[in-house]
Amino acid sequence: MLGIINQGHAPKGNPDPGAINPITGLRESDITYLLGEEMAGFLRAAGHEIIVIQSDSLTEIVAAANDNDADYFISIHCNSAEDPAAEGFEVYTTPGQTAADPLATAIINQTKAAFPETKFREDWGDNDPDKEANYYVLRNTVCPAVLIECGFISNRKEQTNMQDPAWRTKMTAAWARGVTDWQVAL
Repeated sequence: MLGIINQGHAPKGNPDPGAINPITGLRESDITYLLGEEMAGFLRAAGHEIIVIQSDSLTEIVAAANDNDADYFISIHCNSAEDPAAEGFEVYTTPGQTAADPLATAIINQTKAAFPETKFREDWGDNDPDKEANYYVLRNTVCPAVLIECGFISNRKEQTNMQDPAWRTKMTAAWARGVTDWQVAL
């Protein structure tokens, strides 16, 4: 299987670092880079061919998936909110029932199993837990595509988790198990 992992926002944060914790200065682009590299390692160990891309160009990101006939696409991000108490993990697909819904559900299920204490922000309106949005990278990618919001960088506890190598390893291992669960179910 060929997977594309997009580490959200621009490499080294230039020109767009994404969300920034207002107190610590932690940047989304730095965390997504680390998460993407770790997830890629787990999936390569499972026999997947992985292309990792961090770019400020959404068209370049989508082209990496479409031009390579990828089997799946995962974009990794950190959420942010003005309310520092906002928290939780989310996985997005495009609106309606899509080929990405089973992939999103498998990732959510493995993440919930690994992190039962974490708040999961879900939308069961269409009988599955993923949230839905018309994000450019999701709607323009031909293969099943999901966008993961690993937590709120603006939340002190969640940004501390993001900086913890053990947490990142546990989180990305869960995501990779979700991908392989989805693969087995195909």
